[in-house]
Amino acid sequence: HTTMGYINYDADLQVHENWPLKWYNCPQKPRPILPTEFSLPYICSAYLRPTRSAHSFQKPIWIEWAAVYYGEEPLKEILKEKEKYGKEKAGQSKEIYDKLRALFAKNILRAWRTYGISFAFHAEVRRFFKSHHKPDVIKIDPRVPFYVSDVQATEGDPFVDSPLNRAGIEAKKALSPFLAYIGGPNGRFTLKDHTYFSGEIVKKAVILVNEYEENIKVSGKWKLKNTKGIVLLTKDFKTSLSPGERKTEEIKIEFNAPQVKKRTDYIIEIEVTPSKGEKQKDYFKITVFPPVKPPIVSSKIYLYDPVGDTKKLLQKASVKFEEIYKEIPEKGVLIIGRKSLSEKSYFNTLTSWKTSLGYGIDNAIERGLKVLIFEQPAENILGLKAEERCWRHAFITAKNHPVFDGLKEDDFSYLKGDSNLTPAYPDPKIPPKLSYAHPKRFWKWGNDNVVSTFPIFKPQLGAYRALLSCGFELGESPLIEFTKGEGRIIFCQIDVTNRYGIDPVSTILVNNLLSYLDKVTPPDPSISEPTNLLVEPEKSFPITETKDYIFSFQKPVWGITLYDVYMRDYLKLKTIKEGNKSYLFVEKNGKFYHTLSLSQFKTRWQRMKSLRILSALKINQGGSSNEGPSFSLQGDSFSLYPINWLEGFVNPYLHWRW
Repeated sequence: HTTMGYINYDADLQVHENWPLKWYNCPQKPRPILPTEFSLPYICSAYLRPTRSAHSFQKPIWIEWAAVYYGEEPLKEILKEKEKYGKEKAGQSKEIYDKLRALFAKNILRAWRTYGISFAFHAEVRRFFKSHHKPDVIKIDPRVPFYVSDVQATEGDPFVDSPLNRAGIEAKKALSPFLAYIGGPNGRFTLKDHTYFSGEIVKKAVILVNEYEENIKVSGKWKLKNTKGIVLLTKDFKTSLSPGERKTEEIKIEFNAPQVKKRTDYIIEIEVTPSKGEKQKDYFKITVFPPVKPPIVSSKIYLYDPVGDTKKLLQKASVKFEEIYKEIPEKGVLIIGRKSLSEKSYFNTLTSWKTSLGYGIDNAIERGLKVLIFEQPAENILGLKAEERCWRHAFITAKNHPVFDGLKEDDFSYLKGDSNLTPAYPDPKIPPKLSYAHPKRFWKWGNDNVVSTFPIFKPQLGAYRALLSCGFELGESPLIEFTKGEGRIIFCQIDVTNRYGIDPVSTILVNNLLSYLDKVTPPDPSISEPTNLLVEPEKSFPITETKDYIFSFQKPVWGITLYDVYMRDYLKLKTIKEGNKSYLFVEKNGKFYHTLSLSQFKTRWQRMKSLRILSALKINQGGSSNEGPSFSLQGDSFSLYPINWLEGFVNPYLHWRW
């Protein structure tokens, strides 16, 4: 069966890797699969599209898509050589695009080959090369994994004569007739668990693929090293593979995680030598954590959890709590359990209750109640828009915030095991007659290593900071903190509930959230708004004019990312001069000053970013806002998002459709 294989950036990379899974698991496969058109992803998805059916190569969005997997790193690279990258469509660097495609080429090609699928590429192939060469196709054996450029130039073998770019180098490795790499155990070779408790059994496997037309013998060894390169464990292995054979479970890598006193990184390495073909090496990083102690919480903890999932979590954590019934607490910490707001009857029950003084839950928050809301599988949570994205990566955007004590950014990629917030492989259902419109987004495919099933789209109003950010241009957050009046709300859309006590990262994060809400002081609603120097000028803050496409920080501010100050176009903006540098906002004595007037910006996209920055400045100077998520806004997708940023192009998450 031939098929077009266009899965674009709007689906997480692990979805791409696992797409043949259902076919692979068939006891008797009805027919082979040959992807006659295939993308890594297709070039058109790396550009903004004016309409859903149009293909445009005018406005690249490489940098924004790279954020899904690399966070702020692409923009940090650009800041190091701003002038160089500024010549490439205001920072849209081809080098970063090539790096992103190389990641997709490596992971997708080796996974699909392990599933037993051969390849026939489409126009994508020309972008594996720094220059194009036409090979002598008469000499190419179609039975050997290979690719050739479809653009005619000089004669020659592309693997020999044509210089490959980063994506081409990874494609060549992944398409070698003999393939060896480190994968997940028990046949789940795309599983990427990498965090373990001391003493826990670490399980991996050496994955082997032979597509030579003869038997080959294989010898190799795996090693466990610390970050200084010292070998702690090693084991040799030998095996043989017949033509076309793939081994996913036979060569096991198993050992007890070392005893550690603090978070410690290690590296698993393999060296594999086949009797035919090139020697192969691979490595996989793991992190080991010491046993976790229960959180110490002195505040009164209340729980609303009609589903019961979060009750089990708190019991595992040895946290004392009181389940509420018909009365909203006035002080302390109220925990709202997983799925307790996504079910309408549960939501209506909670909002019908009052405090002892007769206040509803919104007023209770404004009067000082602290609220922690666990995962809600809903597209609207108290006025905050969310969507089932199932991202496997999130990035710390509030460095040194207490909720990250003992954790690092790498810990929020590929959470251990499977999320169970929503079904892993839902029925795609029968498409409507207008199949072009089905489904709204790319199909859900798997819960393995999912970090956040339903991340929140960052709003434009309120006082908040995104503690973690994810998605296209880091425009979403799976962990976000708001202040309203004298109260505080944290939305935890990280899929932690079913992983507590099993996954070190989920366990430590939950404990830190409880400890933070226990100790954090109330916001001060009397603190004034950040000062707009274009409206209220001050002599101590001279104003200048700066033309740029990305602006610098005076210093990092919790919840604000480099993508918030990346404008995509060269803009001439009024900025605050400080020495020989200029900034859009600065901090002095705990108060923020800025020049973020909406009239300065050209596009709605840019204005949306300025509103997000202002929201973070409010909370970070200790204040709060009357605006923000509210039980009265449940189902309202407009009040906190006054600016529709999609201006002259379609939502990038629709790029999977033609």
